[in-house]
Amino acid sequence: MNFRPGGRRTVVLMSVRKGAPYADRLEDDGRVLIYEGHDEPRTADTPDPKSLDQPEYTRHGRLNQNGQFSRAARLHRE
Repeated sequence: MNFRPGGRRTVVLMSVRKGAPYADRLEDDGRVLIYEGHDEPRTADTPDPKSLDQPEYTRHGRLNQNGQFSRAARLHRE
């Protein structure tokens, strides 16, 4: 996902092919997007990033791509 690059529209890229690295999908006749978002980087301390609840903030306290997307979805719903 590229959340509003340069202030433009958000681009969500997803693959629903067998073996895709993320379990993204569309539901409700294409009206609902289930999107995993970005994984944490794999490190010695995080050998399995998929096992983590992905954070919305960077370690510096700013919204990351997941957080920006989540905030925009919440604001749209409200």
